[in-house]
Amino acid sequence: MEMELKQYLFHIVEAPEASTVQDTIQPLFTFLDNQLLPYTEYLIRQNVTRLLELIWAVLIDQLLCEVEDVTSPKSIASYIRLLKALDGLVDYFNNEGHYLPKDMLKTEKYRLVKKLLKYQSTDTQSLIKLYYQEKVQEQDRANSSNQSDLGKLYCRAYYHAKEETLYIEIISCKKLRPCDSNGLSDPYVELQLCPKFLYPHIEKQQTTVIKKTLNPQFNEKFEL
Repeated sequence: MEMELKQYLFHIVEAPEASTVQDTIQPLFTFLDNQLLPYTEYLIRQNVTRLLELIWAVLIDQLLCEVEDVTSPKSIASYIRLLKALDGLVDYFNNEGHYLPKDMLKTEKYRLVKKLLKYQSTDTQSLIKLYYQEKVQEQDRANSSNQSDLGKLYCRAYYHAKEETLYIEIISCKKLRPCDSNGLSDPYVELQLCPKFLYPHIEKQQTTVIKKTLNPQFNEKFEL
């Protein structure tokens, strides 16, 4: 069955761009229906569940191989089809709750496949936005867990709508990580609006450098 599943996934990937997801995935559903019918009729529920888990694992492994295969470049349309097909497969294997629960289907490897498919099916600028969104979330998690050992930055920001200007005041930093052999640092703060393609005419700015300290006081204001 593994080879057949691979062939049906290949059909989804290589289908003409005008093809709908339903048209490309239906042959796989028909194949699965024909293969599963004898088992669902004669096996006890526990064994059917185990069989479905095994088939699901094979499909996810093969989808991961397709996504990570850099030797065979695919179009964004192909990745979009695979992403939608993955959602369709979740619905098929859940079967309105009669087959596998969705939390059982959404394994760690499934989440990895979905994440990679989202990346591959997204245009470059949207990916850059996503990168910065994830960096903000990462910073929020570090702040909420108090696990960051990089120190603290204290600042204020205000946007003047009429002037269409962002005002930022860099106040100070506390408990920065030492970078020099003397146990201190020469800290400064850089300011830049990102992603750059959204603010192409706004240049990067920075504070003055405060020598030999881990707790610099800046008290500088900037307009962006």
